[in-house]
Amino acid sequence: MEVRLTEAGYAACEQHAVPEEAGENALLAVLTAAEKRTLADLLRKLVVAAESGATVP
Repeated sequence: MEVRLTEAGYAACEQHAVPEEAGENALLAVLTAAEKRTLADLLRKLVVAAESGATVP
């Protein structure tokens, strides 16, 4: 089964994404480029662990 957004659904997603992205950018503005890379690396590690079903030792 394939599911796709209608044009109205796509427009609604885009309308929601714009203010959300602005909020994220404002939140991350206090971080340096190096800190943003570190944050991205750590978040990636958490996602990979969660997707693999890893447990805390």
